[in-house]
Amino acid sequence: MIKDISNNYGSQWAQAIEFSYLSYKQLELKPDQLEQIQGLLEILMEEENVLLQTAVISSSRFERPISESPVSMELIKPEYPERLTSTSVQQVLDRVPGVQILDGQANIRGGSGYSYGAGSRVMLIMDDLPILQPDAGFPNWDDLPLENVGQIEIVKGAASALYGSAAMNGIIHFRNIKPSLEPFTRISIIPRVYLTPKSGNQWWGKSNNIQPGEFISTFVHRKRFQSTDLVLGGYYGNKTGFNQGNNSQNFRINGNIAHHFSEKLVATLGVNINTGNSSSFFYWNGKGPFPVTLPPIVIQKIAVLFRSIWFNILLPKNFKHKLITYMAR
Repeated sequence: MIKDISNNYGSQWAQAIEFSYLSYKQLELKPDQLEQIQGLLEILMEEENVLLQTAVISSSRFERPISESPVSMELIKPEYPERLTSTSVQQVLDRVPGVQILDGQANIRGGSGYSYGAGSRVMLIMDDLPILQPDAGFPNWDDLPLENVGQIEIVKGAASALYGSAAMNGIIHFRNIKPSLEPFTRISIIPRVYLTPKSGNQWWGKSNNIQPGEFISTFVHRKRFQSTDLVLGGYYGNKTGFNQGNNSQNFRINGNIAHHFSEKLVATLGVNINTGNSSSFFYWNGKGPFPVTLPPIVIQKIAVLFRSIWFNILLPKNFKHKLITYMAR
């Protein structure tokens, strides 16, 4: 028999009893089922593979379980970058088997990466929108808001039939995270310092007070209202490289707001602003692995604004239409 904390027998006080265990499907017993329990209760739970039930869209352009994907895929959940304390998308992708970031370009299974005049051979997508630079097809990793990326889907193999010639070597699809019922706010500060090498060939600390390293700060706020979802994120990074003159400073703010007019009509507005500057050396001076000849130094200034608007319309028989407008400048 079942009893409550006051030793009252019966199930009239219980709405239901839930049993949950890692890697098993959740089991729920209703009041009418509880009434039939006599003596020892034996619970039999069915095994569950959560990863195989995760929905992906990159392989077929519509949601389907990853277990039914017709191509080889790699799935990165949002907990993975947090465990690594990663500050950039490049650091996350470098740990994926078969994926390498070489000279700022993504390569999958040794395929060709960026080609001048042809663009990248690995398509980068953010919520169904290509995010390669429209003029040269070059990826800018600082434009990706890692703090609000909910899932990364990697297609290892050609997908040009669905996404065009830029996907001949594969796809890396970033999907924004959705707010949960509980509001979520997080502020992260990640410092990194480069120590002095044993060779003593460093350029810092001899005639200056410079200490190479990184200072990263991120801000995230996600909240769900009655019919509106709000996602905000911010990023500030100041990096001084151990190679002299290889520095960068970036500030990024991004946000998504989605309004559910009904179960069949959803409108979303997304904004991503990225500004900053960076510098890098041009050639070595031949005296070791750290100092470089000054000048010249290549200096780049970045000011990018992305704005996108989505309209999701669900028609009878589960037909779904999506209207997307996109602007980058």
